[in-house]
Formats: sequence, C-alpha cells, structure tokens
Amino acid sequence: MSELKNILAELARPFNDLQWKVQTCGISKSGKEYAVCVPYIDARDAQQRLDQSCIWQDDYWDVGGITFCKVGVFADGQW
Repeated sequence: MSELKNILAELARPFNDLQWKVQTCGISKSGKEYAVCVPYIDARDAQQRLDQSCIWQDDYWDVGGITFCKVGVFADGQW
C-alpha cells in the first residue's frame, strides 16, 4: 500500500470525542418546536490527528471577506 493510502486510512479513523451543537431551531408549520443538532470536532483534535498521521501544511486566503483554507499532505515524496 502506498504511503498516501496509509495516511488517508489513518485520517479517516472515526473520532471518539464528538461534540454536539444546535445548528438551528424554531417552530414548524404545524406548531411543533424543533432543533437540528450536528456533531463536530474541535479544530485542535483535527490538528492532532494530522500531526500524528503525516507531514502537513496549511494555507489561508481571503476572497470577498470569506476565509478559505487548503491543507496539503506530504506523501510518496510529493505534496
């Protein structure tokens, strides 16, 4: 198996410490209250997984007030 496949398999492992937050809530057309909850991980957990799995780099830039991020992984001798 190539180094990249090994890294991707490691990065794909499930996180054990999921947290939950309410994404939206309100009252439906039928008058019932509702909430939509979504799981998330802390950014530090993602960084720790990357640190443990591979050599990586990140790049940030703004377009029209929106910040974008690109993550690069060094594997099989290239980015």
